[in-house]
Amino acid sequence: MKEFIVFAAAMLVAGSAFAACPQKAPRHNWNLQAGDQRVDVQYLAGLLSGKRVKFGNIGTEHYRKNGDYRYSAGGSNYDAGSYRFYPNGVRCIGYSNPRFDLYVVNGGKLFLINREGARLEGKVR
Repeated sequence: MKEFIVFAAAMLVAGSAFAACPQKAPRHNWNLQAGDQRVDVQYLAGLLSGKRVKFGNIGTEHYRKNGDYRYSAGGSNYDAGSYRFYPNGVRCIGYSNPRFDLYVVNGGKLFLINREGARLEGKVR
């Protein structure tokens, strides 16, 4: 439940205004755990572009092939005009205040780690 609250609050703060993601992802001390495998931009683009990532009953990310992004949760949608993947596995969503999260693979499962440290298992659809 705590992860849902942190994730949903961060998405609400992001709003729906658009901004460009920077050329480089900012440095951050991510909540990595034993067995986490970092992924790269090619992996993320191949896996996620044009797909949806469902985080249980928390919400769903939509990575549209045209470069648009939508996060759906609790009957609401949060749109951004862009998303970007970086070589270190970080992903940026082009909200007015760009949002950065890290994707890793652990035990054959995809996890999103947000900047607050929450780890969410994602199912690609």
